[in-house]
Amino acid sequence: MLEDCVDSFIHFLEYNRLFDRSAQLKICMSELESFHRELLHNIRKDVDFHYLKTDELDTNIFSPWEESIVAIRNCLEEYIRNISDSVEYKNEFSSVLINYKQEIDNVGLLVYENIFSEITDLLDQANELFFNKRVRMYVSGIVISGFGEDDFTPKTCSIEVDRVVENKLAYVDYEINDCMNGPAFLPYAQSSTVNSFISGIDEDFQDYIGEFVDLNCPLHSENLKNAILGYSNKKCKLPIYRALNVLPKNELAMMAETLINLTAFKLKITNQLESVGGPIDVAIITKSEGFIWFKRKYYFDSELNPHYNAKYYKD
Repeated sequence: MLEDCVDSFIHFLEYNRLFDRSAQLKICMSELESFHRELLHNIRKDVDFHYLKTDELDTNIFSPWEESIVAIRNCLEEYIRNISDSVEYKNEFSSVLINYKQEIDNVGLLVYENIFSEITDLLDQANELFFNKRVRMYVSGIVISGFGEDDFTPKTCSIEVDRVVENKLAYVDYEINDCMNGPAFLPYAQSSTVNSFISGIDEDFQDYIGEFVDLNCPLHSENLKNAILGYSNKKCKLPIYRALNVLPKNELAMMAETLINLTAFKLKITNQLESVGGPIDVAIITKSEGFIWFKRKYYFDSELNPHYNAKYYKD
């Protein structure tokens, strides 16, 4: 089963020799510091720092310092509420909070300095969420696709991984997709352009239409949205999926590359972060032939490096 390959890969990440436990902890504390610095930056934007100014005519029951602490605590409490429903990691890291409490508190002292003692209880809650839930925006996505020995149709397993600490990987349990019910498009990361191509309508524009209809035609909003969705399925999605059933392998590979190029082109001309682009590797995986490169880039000229082909492509 392909799931066994995913489990083996997770085990490799947890017990590889590239990073021992001390290196894992060092990297983890660096990530924790970045997490809190970003959190402090958001607090500074939300808290009105005029509380820190002295005013002889101020008659509030709080001193300026006490009032600013209240505002900071309110911001932290709201943030904790917002992220408390985040997806939990598969592994559990409560032992890290106990075994490395001194190191974690040192990070808090470094970031929050003189207000650390005033918000320690809330920082403990934030740290627990940091270690046990996916609260950071930037994590690594890994996709493993192909056939297990007992798989009749291809499968795709995707996981999101964050860090390794105490030889345990912080990851979100994998999502499994197969083709038992027919072909499928499975875009990852920058998926909006691919989804727009398949559905015939931009995702943001579709959301805008839905909001506009809800606001201006509340009595008929569901009927109108269903009509738009039905038209998209009939005129856009169904013809594409029918084609997927009959296209030869080489044209399927060309389609995949074209969709990626289309995504890169849109990001480029719309002045967005170009997270997709450059030369593209394309491979085809079949039950009978296994893994076959359809197109592969090299960072070197293979003609100038004959030893590479001799090493990896022996008869």
